Amino acid sequence: MKNSTKIGTLGAIAIAAAATLVVSCGGGSGGDTPAAIGTATTLDAASVTKGIAMVATLLPVCSSPGASQTAALQGNLAPAKVVWLAKKFALSQSPQRRILALGSVPPADLLGGCGGRLTYPASAYSHLNGVTTATLAFENYCTVNTDNNTRLVLNGNLAFVDNGTPSASGPIRNWISADSPAGVTIATQDASGVAIDSMLLSFSNFRYTVGVPGDDPTAASPDRFTLGELATTTQSTGKTYRATGFSAEMFATPSGGEQFTVSGRAYRSNGEYFDVTTSTPLVLDVDGNPTAGAITFKGANDSTAVATVVPGTVMQVTMTVNGTPLAGMPACQ
Repeated sequence: MKNSTKIGTLGAIAIAAAATLVVSCGGGSGGDTPAAIGTATTLDAASVTKGIAMVATLLPVCSSPGASQTAALQGNLAPAKVVWLAKKFALSQSPQRRILALGSVPPADLLGGCGGRLTYPASAYSHLNGVTTATLAFENYCTVNTDNNTRLVLNGNLAFVDNGTPSASGPIRNWISADSPAGVTIATQDASGVAIDSMLLSFSNFRYTVGVPGDDPTAASPDRFTLGELATTTQSTGKTYRATGFSAEMFATPSGGEQFTVSGRAYRSNGEYFDVTTSTPLVLDVDGNPTAGAITFKGANDSTAVATVVPGTVMQVTMTVNGTPLAGMPACQ
């Protein structure tokens, strides 16, 4: 597996996740009043602009060549923490670890940069014919969030099955599934360790299926990701953000880059939902730089917002709402 392709996947996921946050965090005219079950939200310029202000560092939104947006990312924005942590853990995995499934011996503990550990308890670890059933436990695992220089301290477990086919070099991964119904608590602290806030993240029915076991995914056999449900709840606000029915596909392009598509449903904190699709596939070059892509969000009464990737070395998008470019955005780099 090419390392450049590995990094490119993270770029595509960051674009899709951050663009979704722009729309979900904006809220509607009804604030956080609970919506009726099955109520679609109405997408408008005011709510999308509000969302942009909250996630601008994670994904700048802009309008034309020039200086990019630099608004600060709020430290207590729960979904943004999830994106940052996912990128951090994915980057720590070598290309070889993508190909090879876990073996008969639990991996060594991973110590946190500011304390604690990530461990695979031996009592919950079993391995037979290339298939591993195990638990991944966070025990006061502490890492520094470089977006805002805060500490994130994780506690909780997730259960998973790592399915591989035995080979001379170790099990070749076919798929991996995971669930964490009880969730993982992520406490935010300042640089000196003083508590700021905490959130609970839970998910169910995650599955990653390798397109071509032991090799790069192709257009005919892409890597596939599915997620039944993910929820994050912030302690101080009580706000919960959810995503359901998400699926994504990724494959290596002939030039050594990647193509990525995603679809699913996301929910604002008041319970209203909107649907997400990549109306134009996200394409990244061999260095992980975006070259094309558009993500469409569809709400009530055919209201839409579209985030279109700006090609270049900086992850950024332009945004339209109901066909009109969003006003007041700073210029792109």
